[in-house]
Amino acid sequence: MHLANAYTSQIAYIRRLWPRQKIIVYDLGLSSSSAENLKGKCLVEVRKFPFDKYPTYVERLLEYRWKPLLIAMVLNEFGAVWYMDTSVRWIRDRRDVVYEELKCRKRATSNLLR
Repeated sequence: MHLANAYTSQIAYIRRLWPRQKIIVYDLGLSSSSAENLKGKCLVEVRKFPFDKYPTYVERLLEYRWKPLLIAMVLNEFGAVWYMDTSVRWIRDRRDVVYEELKCRKRATSNLLR
């Protein structure tokens, strides 16, 4: 599957479960036409990854050194992140289970700090 098709498929998939969720797609080297196509979709923001801020080896995409940097940038901006590769598929919306697990862990952590 062509990468742009994978993005489009993933966005359509997310829209079925969460129709009003904003999606941020990081451009790691999309063609200009693919980036423009994604920018035209509702509630989709396309951001170029700032490779120029990092050593050149980060640009070797198959080494995935960009991934923790990208996640850290989003965490810094939003405080939370749902990271999904284009291969990820949810069978049904189970965010409630994830949120409950996070609340449980937060309570456990705060109890340890007392």
